[in-house]
Amino acid sequence: MKNHIIASIMVLLSLRCYSSEWIAVGQQPDLPNAGQLESQLWKYLENNSKTEFQPREIYRYQYKFIGESLILINALCIQSPEVEAELGTYPGPTTEELKKQLYQVQDGGSCFFNIKYNLKSERFHSLYVNGSA
Repeated sequence: MKNHIIASIMVLLSLRCYSSEWIAVGQQPDLPNAGQLESQLWKYLENNSKTEFQPREIYRYQYKFIGESLILINALCIQSPEVEAELGTYPGPTTEELKKQLYQVQDGGSCFFNIKYNLKSERFHSLYVNGSA
């Protein structure tokens, strides 16, 4: 029982370390107001998508500027090892791996999606949610 409690605490702490993490792919300018952008993203998803997403606390985000004002955002879930039925990757790619290239998967449903954000118009567009196998 004691080992189970310790393992559960470690999993929660590891998720907390990764959740809401914004990682630049390659040499990128700093992302202004990542927390605010994340809030706007989830409001957009709630209002403009019928997809049932996983809890937002388990997502990590990669970003890459395309030109001066367009940002590609790649979102992926990090799941716990105890829940095999859940989607997502465990332990998932490291931060160093995510800095090197955009992470891509073939399926995984709402645990993996990407979207573009225009800094000038402050609008999201081109939402793509992976399919499920």
